[in-house]
Amino acid sequence: MISAKAPLKSSKLRKRTKVPQACSRCRYKKMKCNGHYPCSRCVQSKVECSFKSGANDNNESSVYNNTAKIQNEIESIDTSLRRLKSHFPQGRNTLHDLEDAIGKLTKDVQDQYNAHLNLEEVARFSGEKSIETHLLDRGALKPNDFCSFDTAESPRKPLNIYFGLYSPLLLISAQGGGWLIRALLSKSSDCEMKLTVFLFLKFLDSHGTVSEIEQKASNVSPLEGYLIRNHLKPFEDPLMFCLTKALSIIPNFSTEPGIGNDSSYTLIFKTTVLLLQQHQELLKASSLNPQKVNLFFEEDSLISSLNYELFERTLFIGMPDLENLKTLLSLISLRYPLDFNLETGKLVSTICRLALDLGLDRWEYNIGRTEEDANQRRQVWWQCCWWDKWYATISGKAFLLTEDTALSLFPRELAKIHVDSSMTVYDLLCSYHHDALDVECSLSFGYILLVKLIEEVQKTILYSRKFTHFSIFSTRSLMNFHDTIGELLARAHRISEIFGLLDKTFLQFLTGNTGNSAVFELYLHMQAVRIICAQAIGCQLTKLQNVSPKQVVPKIRDVSQNLKANLLATFDETMKTLLAQNKSYIFVRYAWYITVLFLCAVRIMVEKSQPNALNTLSLICCVANRASQAILYGRDDAETSKRTSRNTWHPLMLLIISRICCLVFMKDHNMKKDELCSKLAEVGPDCAQAAIVALNSNDQAFNNLKSSDRISFLREAILQEVKMQIRDFEDDKVFEEEMDYGAFSVLDAENDISNFLSDVDFQSLEALLYMNRAEDLLDLS
Repeated sequence: MISAKAPLKSSKLRKRTKVPQACSRCRYKKMKCNGHYPCSRCVQSKVECSFKSGANDNNESSVYNNTAKIQNEIESIDTSLRRLKSHFPQGRNTLHDLEDAIGKLTKDVQDQYNAHLNLEEVARFSGEKSIETHLLDRGALKPNDFCSFDTAESPRKPLNIYFGLYSPLLLISAQGGGWLIRALLSKSSDCEMKLTVFLFLKFLDSHGTVSEIEQKASNVSPLEGYLIRNHLKPFEDPLMFCLTKALSIIPNFSTEPGIGNDSSYTLIFKTTVLLLQQHQELLKASSLNPQKVNLFFEEDSLISSLNYELFERTLFIGMPDLENLKTLLSLISLRYPLDFNLETGKLVSTICRLALDLGLDRWEYNIGRTEEDANQRRQVWWQCCWWDKWYATISGKAFLLTEDTALSLFPRELAKIHVDSSMTVYDLLCSYHHDALDVECSLSFGYILLVKLIEEVQKTILYSRKFTHFSIFSTRSLMNFHDTIGELLARAHRISEIFGLLDKTFLQFLTGNTGNSAVFELYLHMQAVRIICAQAIGCQLTKLQNVSPKQVVPKIRDVSQNLKANLLATFDETMKTLLAQNKSYIFVRYAWYITVLFLCAVRIMVEKSQPNALNTLSLICCVANRASQAILYGRDDAETSKRTSRNTWHPLMLLIISRICCLVFMKDHNMKKDELCSKLAEVGPDCAQAAIVALNSNDQAFNNLKSSDRISFLREAILQEVKMQIRDFEDDKVFEEEMDYGAFSVLDAENDISNFLSDVDFQSLEALLYMNRAEDLLDLS
């Protein structure tokens, strides 16, 4: 072992090109370390480097505790142990065991002390970089799959607050869109690929900006916004006008008795939610065509505006009420597939707050109540928990209701299978017997299963301090990093076991009863949670892989690859079930959900060629084609281009994703269009036709995109990320063969605002809200 020497002078350090006493990794990166802050290789090889940090490192390391004093105390303890050992005869095993135990304890104490903050230095801290930036003294950290922490290269923030760390929508963030473009151009930079990138960017333009009318509508109440969008004159009482108009949509609709001008907002709110439910039942019962779908969304716009208007009016009226909470739960169950995260996030946060205010989280508040009343409160509580966990999964952020402070019993009907709220998701699955419960009870059990599953993933992996604390990503924690990775891999394996047990037990009940719409919806939730959770675990593995010793990286990659393979298998199974339903209303109601799952799958398809890629590609094409046939085609082009409806962005996104996957598959397997169509025709005749639609750049849907003259700031943020411009994708051959724009005025508009765009902080809340308003493409909270 190399003994610690006196530090060399800084002038000598600058002259040296290598650090000979350090390990090869330190020499290669010219890292300067010593015995107090050794690098990972130095610890593993038991080498103490003899160089202290230079002047540039002192400021960064000052936020951590200085270990010089504790190191001296530990050395003093070691000296005392050696002296004690010398006074005893050889062969005393007890003494040797004691010495080893004390040595390990002192080492653990030092490691823990190394990673703690020096609060005196933190209190005096100032500078251009935040304290959090200095905590990360290694530039390899990637907060998620699409971000890199390199403050020297760019002053911009590596994360966007509108996306959670594990959001499945990250692909359409600035960093995610940049990653996608770089990945596609790395496959090929031919005309087809450039046109695909161009369509993706124009899609962001078309659906990522709002008109002047829409900006005005987003600054007023929901009902006033509805009047502005539909060019209706303002009324003294828009509520009663819109309510009367909405009631005429459903024939023979029976309102609550006594409803009128003097009715309470709570009563009217309950009525409009019931109206929304019956309106969606009409969609399910009728044979659909694009014209009927368009009419449905127009009527839905009126009814949903009423819902959100009354939601805001009843929010601060009176004391918390269980009936009002049940109305909110009904509303979110009807609106979540049709609205964006911003709107559903408001509902979820209100539901969670009301549940806590009503005391649904504690068993003590049910003392003295009748069993019927108490059991109803238990059922409502677990419904609130589900929507909280669902939103956490979709948004990629932490949940609001935690089981650490909640202690509510399960609904009474679940006692038939001998389960209680203290059991883990694994124990619940082992106790499940579908014969013991009817369909309604099985549905209640299924949503509780999802609550427990999401809690297990988030608490043990995604937000566990063992894997997310800032000290993990400091060089001072490298001594225990191998054990940290081992525990993370073990927990990921545990989640995979739970997924496998789920397939063998509860999922069999769901797949056997998908003809029931309520069971099918639970099945869709179950599969979506599995896909998104698997991708989130992969993100956590990637984050730690980039700061791991080289010898553990292959293990992490193997686990990540298994997760991706299981993710695609679950995706394929879900898409097959969707197609087997053969009901157009499913593709209308769940278009947003399907888009989220597509975004999860395309990341894996683009990143690396998969074994069953052809099967996945055929399913992607078929589902995208079914959704576009149900929503897009048959519309009036003039009407579509005049006012882009928010419901059209889902099928358009599905078509673009299917086009991306087709091109990536062709490049990976060196195929041409006709060869790909022949391969897909072997899988099914509809698959080949769907691929032809996706690859046809002159399709009606794509023509509307190409003719759009809007410029979105999200698109500009993505182009800034990849350091390119829109004209880089306007290949002359592409325009000659496939695009006929005439006077294309977008380029002139870009030149006029180029100086302004260079100064915009695209990550800031003010820029996004001001430029895109509340109805932009993402609408993320």
